[in-house]
Amino acid sequence: MAARALALSLILLAPAAHAQEMLSTTPQAVLSVAQGFGSAQMDAPDHNGRPIISGMVDGTRYGILFYGCENGADCDSIQFFASFTSPNNALDFLNEWNADQRFGSAYREDDGDVILHYSANLDFGVSRRNMEDTFDIWQLTLTDFADRMFSDQK
Repeated sequence: MAARALALSLILLAPAAHAQEMLSTTPQAVLSVAQGFGSAQMDAPDHNGRPIISGMVDGTRYGILFYGCENGADCDSIQFFASFTSPNNALDFLNEWNADQRFGSAYREDDGDVILHYSANLDFGVSRRNMEDTFDIWQLTLTDFADRMFSDQK
């Protein structure tokens, strides 16, 4: 019985093999992950005072807006976005894209530009591996979107 109790206590005290490094929910921590996927830099805050990161992956520029931050930290969520000059078939393409895609929604603005965006929750913490996966999903989504939107123009 004592051996069983000792084994159980060792299991409970041992660090979890699957424990992951938690990422700070600051713009600087997100920037450090962004820089692993291409060029990225912190920009001046937007007109609402929200931090902004601008970056480039696979030749396409994008930005990241932060929401729910307190004094530049503890941000609740982020939104990736990219803007494109609209091709002639934009509305048909956007309808097909939004109906067919799980990640990344797109719309056409009044000036005709097309916006692709993708939001991620940071509230209550996120692991570094999870944030890297979020960036990977964004990179794949952004590249696929740009390739498909302009495929008939190549």
